[in-house]
Amino acid sequence: MKRYQEKIAAQLLRFKRSGFTYFGHGIAESIKDPYIEQLHLLKDDFIEIIHFWKRMKVDFISINELLELSKKGFKRDKPWVHFTFDDGYRNNLKVLLPIMEQYQIPFTVFISSGLIEERLRMPSFIIRTALIHSKGNQLINGVQLADYDSRSVRIKLADDLIKRYKYLPYQESNILLEQIRNLLPANEWRELQDKYINDQLLCLDELAVLSKNKLVTIGAHGSKHIILHKDQKDAIIRKELEASLKYVNKDCITHAYPNGTMRDYSEGTIQIARELGVNLSFTTNEKIIGNGENSLFLPRYFLSGTGSGILKDWLFKVF
Repeated sequence: MKRYQEKIAAQLLRFKRSGFTYFGHGIAESIKDPYIEQLHLLKDDFIEIIHFWKRMKVDFISINELLELSKKGFKRDKPWVHFTFDDGYRNNLKVLLPIMEQYQIPFTVFISSGLIEERLRMPSFIIRTALIHSKGNQLINGVQLADYDSRSVRIKLADDLIKRYKYLPYQESNILLEQIRNLLPANEWRELQDKYINDQLLCLDELAVLSKNKLVTIGAHGSKHIILHKDQKDAIIRKELEASLKYVNKDCITHAYPNGTMRDYSEGTIQIARELGVNLSFTTNEKIIGNGENSLFLPRYFLSGTGSGILKDWLFKVF
């Protein structure tokens, strides 16, 4: 039955004559904590997704091919897929790249350049890790952590703090993040960073190695992964974009909005991207890319699950 469903799916894809982009973050050999490391997909699951799309007989296109496609209104005779990965994790080099070399599949890595330069972790990692591992009776955001003594309650609190952090103006979000970071002493942070290796970002030397590979395109994802929502000042938005754009491939200047929902960018953000010469910008709105799509807010599907799950989770959405 599964193969029959896949045959029907392949026919539907050829009929649609459109394609889509995936967005993921990291590809991991193993995962120690599925909540803290939730941005990473296991290697075997990712390989299964590749095998699924190979059976669908799609083309795995590069970002340069996608740029040329945008000039034609995204019209193409054969369905296609392009893989993108946000933030710039070290496992993009150590785990993902060997897979893509084996299958000769091009992909794009959107980097948060300032975090890479300063050897920092993503804000969401800091919040999840601090809330799960803090054992004291600290006060954070008006909440006594001792009153939140179960993992499930701590997870809900961490998720709420991540949402709050994302939509604060830049200075206020920095203050909140520093308060959360101080929930754990420096020596414990060092131990936890060694434990959760999947959330290590690339260093600059590793970024240079990755960027030289013919299958890889480096795109911009802001400097400090600040959400470019309507309440951010234009100067902050411009600084975030400019700082990250200095690392991108110049033959296709591409960018992904941090967080990437419709709430996370505005007309002003898009205008600044246009002024800075961005060719393609990506959101996290889930939709196929069809004829006439706007190249400065392209949709992407989240990279999750397994190849067999795509028939249920993706094809029913599209068709």
